[in-house]
Amino acid sequence: LVVLIVSRLKSSRIGRAWEAIREDETAAIAQGIPLVRTKLLAFAVGASFAGAMGVIFASKQLFINPPTFDLLRSINILAMVILGGMGSIPGAMFGAVLVTLLNLQLLPRVATVLREAQDAGFPIPSTFDPTQYQRLLFGLLLALMMIFRPEGILPDERRSEEFHDSDDPIAPGDAASPPP
Repeated sequence: LVVLIVSRLKSSRIGRAWEAIREDETAAIAQGIPLVRTKLLAFAVGASFAGAMGVIFASKQLFINPPTFDLLRSINILAMVILGGMGSIPGAMFGAVLVTLLNLQLLPRVATVLREAQDAGFPIPSTFDPTQYQRLLFGLLLALMMIFRPEGILPDERRSEEFHDSDDPIAPGDAASPPP
């Protein structure tokens, strides 16, 4: 239901106004988009979705308290959106699945393999605790992702074009190519 609402919002007049403001505020104002009102509407829509998801989360957890929402959880949520692809609904969903799998399955397995290698006699210092370096490995994976695919795994079409616009060389004989 949320994906349907967000996709409809994205292609609506309001969604196009949000995109115009994101791209260039001055041009959006020049086109007659009320800047403050539109930004406040974006904030209100985001807050309403967050509130609705908070209600669902609280009903599943049965008990919540402020330490549940620490800095690491906020960083993980931001990493989900950036890794999947900003501005892309399927990208954000895929990023959430990927980051969750990394945190719950893959990184603990890597730590277990390193610990087993340490116990088997590989030249790994005994003071090295692999479980303490899971966050470091996660950060390295994110840094590599930002170097090799900064638009995310499943980016929005426009975002992808922005990142790869300067990569395409101008073909000879193009109308846009400079004269020889």
